[in-house]
Amino acid sequence: GVPYGGIWRRILLPMMGRDSVPLLLGHWIELAKLSTLCSAIALPELLNTTSGIVSNTYRALPAYTALGLVFIVVLLPLNLLYQRLETTLPVKR
Repeated sequence: GVPYGGIWRRILLPMMGRDSVPLLLGHWIELAKLSTLCSAIALPELLNTTSGIVSNTYRALPAYTALGLVFIVVLLPLNLLYQRLETTLPVKR
């Protein structure tokens, strides 16, 4: 007796969200890490800018430390969110 839209809204979408959100977030974090690795290999954007700063100031340690902190500030909260979602929204297999 439930209409078709009600089945999707009240049953299917909450189940799909609960099961897919942790997995999608995990893939997104992995993509961010891999794109960081690719940028480290190709030397565009952040690493190139950091190299320019180092060549101007001759201070490599603070520049690369700041770059590492940027990556930590971006990726650490996402990893913590992923771990929390993974434990609170377990995927049933």
